[in-house]
Amino acid sequence: MDSDRSHHSSVGKPNTISLGVRPEDFSLSTDPPSSGNAIVGAVDTIEPLGEYTLVNVVANDQLVTVKVPDTRLGRDDRVYLTFDDADAYLYDANGELVT
Repeated sequence: MDSDRSHHSSVGKPNTISLGVRPEDFSLSTDPPSSGNAIVGAVDTIEPLGEYTLVNVVANDQLVTVKVPDTRLGRDDRVYLTFDDADAYLYDANGELVT
């Protein structure tokens, strides 16, 4: 797994494509987006690290890490994750980047 990417799942499962997005490239909101798609999840843990905060979100049985400046969220809060397509990377079943 590329350590510069947020968690991507299903590596090693045949015919599977995994999505990788850097934690700082996610937008996190408690409101659904007005347009486009979003990943819906629930806050698992919050890690304040001074300059920024890491929010770990469970979405589709996967842990997704999001880097935000600050947050007032709590455990189990419902959140919506969005990202720009240009910030997303696809990986094949062997963890190789799909170009």
